Amino acid sequence: MLRRKILSIFIVALFAVFSTVSCDKKDSKKKDSSAGKAKYVFLFIGDGVGMPQITAAEVYKGAIASSSTIKPTLLNMTQLPAQGFATTYSSNSYITDSAAAGTAIATGKKTESGVISMGEDKTTSYKTIAEMAKDAGMKVGIVSSVSIDHATPATFYSHQKSGNDYEEIGQQLLDSNFDYFAGGGFRVNKYSGYNKTADNTTALMTQLETDAKAKGYTFA
Repeated sequence: MLRRKILSIFIVALFAVFSTVSCDKKDSKKKDSSAGKAKYVFLFIGDGVGMPQITAAEVYKGAIASSSTIKPTLLNMTQLPAQGFATTYSSNSYITDSAAAGTAIATGKKTESGVISMGEDKTTSYKTIAEMAKDAGMKVGIVSSVSIDHATPATFYSHQKSGNDYEEIGQQLLDSNFDYFAGGGFRVNKYSGYNKTADNTTALMTQLETDAKAKGYTFA
């Protein structure tokens, strides 16, 4: 886990939840530039979750709520006042993978399977919504239930021709200057110069930890 400052934004999902800032009645007449703006933005990504899975969950909830009527019970996320949809198929396949799907969500652009936030030419980098938020002065955090250099979280801070480029992804994580990272550590690419052994994995993680501290991160 890497922590720099207080986290303002988590990037981890498919649905964005915006909380608005309210004003006291006595101050309602004053001009407040923050009124009505989001204070925090949460993006949650459910791996493999699409409309069929959401509908199945609602049908199941409805079934266990009543055995006599056929009425799905809506999930909280399908009752949000503002909703949107994004397609996540790869540019070279209808069956996507984590890299292309994450790129679609993070950048709004299509790419080939296996590519991390870059174009099909594998040279053009696509700017991510997390990078835009950081450039706008917001604090940004990335949280994952798997390794932090996995393709899905990596699409928000990294730009690589292959999601297997774990060493390069790890370095770009540190170069992103984001404020917080949490996940299941770093991995070693078995096709790189590192042999996928416990000793070399430890060596890589030790180097990344050293680099993280040098950049001002607290490493836990």
